[in-house]
Amino acid sequence: MLSALILNLILAAVPAQRTGVPTDLIPLIINRAIADAPTDVVLCVEIDGHDPADKVLAILQRPGRVIVAASNCERVINVDRGSYERKTNRPAHFLSIANTLWESQSRVELQAEEYFNGKWGAHWTVRAHHVDGAWRIDLFHLDWRA
Repeated sequence: MLSALILNLILAAVPAQRTGVPTDLIPLIINRAIADAPTDVVLCVEIDGHDPADKVLAILQRPGRVIVAASNCERVINVDRGSYERKTNRPAHFLSIANTLWESQSRVELQAEEYFNGKWGAHWTVRAHHVDGAWRIDLFHLDWRA
């Protein structure tokens, strides 16, 4: 009985482990990533290898941009063809956010990537913290661009 009480006290003192990309951080990262993206391409968004929730996708919409879930697009390595949106056959850039590493309950590091074909893409390391009810990006480092 005493060991169960001690175990419960220990578990209560350990903060819950967080996983995945914080939903309210996604728009901040996407906005930074698309700042230099051409406006004539479809943006195909993927979070942790999956389509974003419809609610998140709706928040990402903006005038002059076509932003869809990644499952609507075809990722192509061929440099002569490049990635495209299946419905319209328009050129597309994949915007992916993944590899989330929670440093604490309020600090996170993750990776963002923009991809068009086997020879063109960009990769960023992002560090952010949560303060006063909102996420703030501390670092948006371009690791490579090809």
